[in-house]
Amino acid sequence: MAAGILERRAAQLEAVVQARTAEVVRQRDEIAMQQAEMLDSIRYAERIQRSMLMYRERMAAVLEEHFILFLPKDIVSGDFYWFDQVGKMKT
Repeated sequence: MAAGILERRAAQLEAVVQARTAEVVRQRDEIAMQQAEMLDSIRYAERIQRSMLMYRERMAAVLEEHFILFLPKDIVSGDFYWFDQVGKMKT
């Protein structure tokens, strides 16, 4: 009789463990999906930011000696770069 009670209790506890494990796995998968979406968005922002730095030909036409130092801490930088020639240079 005591063995039957223990077996039922063990089965109940096993069911609880399985249910909680399933919930943890579901939450883990949801977090992984959200993280992948955020990383995709950050990578897209990186592409946009790097495209803004592609003014080499224009910069070379205006400034003979120049360089761009772009070292973001993580994937993207908080800085915004803009370059344009205003008026004509006098030599």
